Amino acid sequence: MNISDHFIISNLKKNPEVRLKVIHLIEESFNYTNRNQFKIDFYPLIAPSNAINNHILIEKSSGDVVAHIGVLPRFLKNKDMLIPIILMGAMVVQKNKRGQGLFRLFLESIIKSYEPNCALMLLWSNLTGLYNKFNFYEAGIIYQTGNNDFDHQLLSKIYDRTSFSKLNDAQFNSIKKLYDQMSDHDLSLIHRSDNDWESIKKITSTDLYLLTEDDIINGYFCVHKGHDLENIIHEIVFISENKESLIETLRSYKLWLTPNLSKPSKEATPFYTAFFRPGNQNRFNDFLNNWSNHEIEVVQIMDNLISYKHLNEPLMDTTDLFLKKIFGPDPFFKGYPYGPLIYISGLDSI
Repeated sequence: MNISDHFIISNLKKNPEVRLKVIHLIEESFNYTNRNQFKIDFYPLIAPSNAINNHILIEKSSGDVVAHIGVLPRFLKNKDMLIPIILMGAMVVQKNKRGQGLFRLFLESIIKSYEPNCALMLLWSNLTGLYNKFNFYEAGIIYQTGNNDFDHQLLSKIYDRTSFSKLNDAQFNSIKKLYDQMSDHDLSLIHRSDNDWESIKKITSTDLYLLTEDDIINGYFCVHKGHDLENIIHEIVFISENKESLIETLRSYKLWLTPNLSKPSKEATPFYTAFFRPGNQNRFNDFLNNWSNHEIEVVQIMDNLISYKHLNEPLMDTTDLFLKKIFGPDPFFKGYPYGPLIYISGLDSI
């Protein structure tokens, strides 16, 4: 099947008039209710400024939008490097067009267009079998500390409840600085530009709680994200002095952490960080070479196999096994982790 025979591959920059139809298709596919709105929960993805990366399939005969794949180009801050990556989400196909091979052709074309310019591709889904077919594999590790629903009445007495959109300039600058300093805790974070922070202000479905001492913000955490992360504390930021007390206060709730921030208890629930797929081989190798202190060199990426050297010893693994060896949760090489664990907040994930 040649996809161009019956469909037009476009994006929301070329066809802004169908934006509301695309949002409706996404919300219908993910079973949104009237309580939540995709355009709020995932504003950075669906924002007009990202319209060129909202890819759509338009059926020639009817003019209907039958599929959408969203891409959010970002940088992963690792040590002194900014690694080009892409985040992918809101990948949907109209119900009556499923099972015809459309999604495979559409996704392959999107991967091909972005692959040359990124080191990694990431997505989030519960459709493991589907995305394994496209060489996306689960790797990395985070864990949920507890299972209690968030108690906003209790915690509002301890922390200042607000939202990003309500912060004054001084508060907002403090938040930005605190976030950037989290790399001091051996984490690789999504780099946020000023424009990225402005987009985060639009995610009004997330509540922001501030740890304030003498009018100085010394930490914060984010909970909820509409339909997606209800009751989940999906971003926590602190200075070293208040790290333990803040985490202990929140531990009984659904707080997401990496293992190096706090040792998991027996009650903790582990998760993969995301589905990972290598991007351009040279960019991927540059990233891993830096990540591993020059101990790992990617020689060749071939379909579902990766040929590489570890301390100059030639090795080969499936992509799945290789990603888990490097990023966890099954460390293999002595000295793991080589670099800061990848921590992607719910504000950034799509």
